[in-house]
Amino acid sequence: MMGFVIEQTAVLIEPASVREQARAHDVLTRVSRPRLTGTAGAAEVDRYLRGEFERLGYDVRELPFSFSVIPGKWGVSLAGLGFTVFGITSVALAGAHHAGSALLLFLLAAIATGLGARYSRAAIRRLPWGRSHGVNWLVTRPGTRPRYLMAAHRDSKSQPVPLLVRAGAIASGLVIALAILLFDLVAFFASPRAHLGPIAWALALATAAVGAVLLLCFVRDDSPGALDNGTGVAALVALAAREHDHGDIGFLLTDAEELGLAGASAACSELQPVRGIINLDGLDDQGPFQVIDRHGYPRRGMAPHLVAALLTAAAQLGVRAQRRSLPSGVLVDHIPFAEAGFAAVTIMRGSARSLRRVHRPEDVPALLSGEGITATVTLVSAALGLLRADAARA
Repeated sequence: MMGFVIEQTAVLIEPASVREQARAHDVLTRVSRPRLTGTAGAAEVDRYLRGEFERLGYDVRELPFSFSVIPGKWGVSLAGLGFTVFGITSVALAGAHHAGSALLLFLLAAIATGLGARYSRAAIRRLPWGRSHGVNWLVTRPGTRPRYLMAAHRDSKSQPVPLLVRAGAIASGLVIALAILLFDLVAFFASPRAHLGPIAWALALATAAVGAVLLLCFVRDDSPGALDNGTGVAALVALAAREHDHGDIGFLLTDAEELGLAGASAACSELQPVRGIINLDGLDDQGPFQVIDRHGYPRRGMAPHLVAALLTAAAQLGVRAQRRSLPSGVLVDHIPFAEAGFAAVTIMRGSARSLRRVHRPEDVPALLSGEGITATVTLVSAALGLLRADAARA
């Protein structure tokens, strides 16, 4: 935990009632419909959620922004196309004993990939084509200034392949890219009479297979988005009810998370300093809690006081929770928060089976009881109690 310890203060937290779980599932059902940013489904869900927060006595402040949908809708598909073309061309050149040209092409592709990854969010903000509009919400008690923000994205998307398959394809692509580089280097030093054709064919087929999966990762709007992220939104509504008497808590409901984290990136410039942001994204009924802070290579974005509070609360409540880094190929809203200097974590709950239905029409509320939502609310409330007690001692 990087040397950061939350003192073992006993925090009295009332467990979720049957009524609270039923209410959470009702909210989940109401928000679980296709709601890609800018669609009629998104507008209908927004009207319902605004009414819920205002009924609880909160103010909803809109934070509008504009962005390009092209990177978020087509970025992975374009990356898959580039991976296929450059990968197959590189191994074909090396297999034909033009290894110098193959290495040069590999280097150019690696540079292009690195630049694309580094400037993808800048492209979302600035590209003049495919402009669209989104609205983040900052929800607070009147007259208060939050010290902690609870975040979740409101939008949903679908794609022809599940998130689990996409993440696996990205990880496989990295391995194949390293194999291509090794093959190009071997071909560079090999005898001109060496038979490299079979290896080149195997690498080309593997490249084509991964590229085909990535090509299918374009965005559509036919998933109800119950797990991703109706559960996170329902948890915010339940937390707003539980934490109603605490003015140090605010709620940030981002838009266009599914289009390249556009909403969270835009929100960073409009948020006041806070002690921490806890992002809720994908809360299944089964599996351990995943408390995620670190991301990227080298690992960055640590939030030790939030992680310590959440893991200590989990231990006191007797629930399974583990700290982990964000897997490659998975994007969540706490990334831009952390890169903007905020202490931020994401809480997830589930398993590989959960990821099979994410971004698919099968992601429906009937597969969830709401227990994952209320368990998260109890965990976060306990962690907030620990953070408040720790701040009071400081």
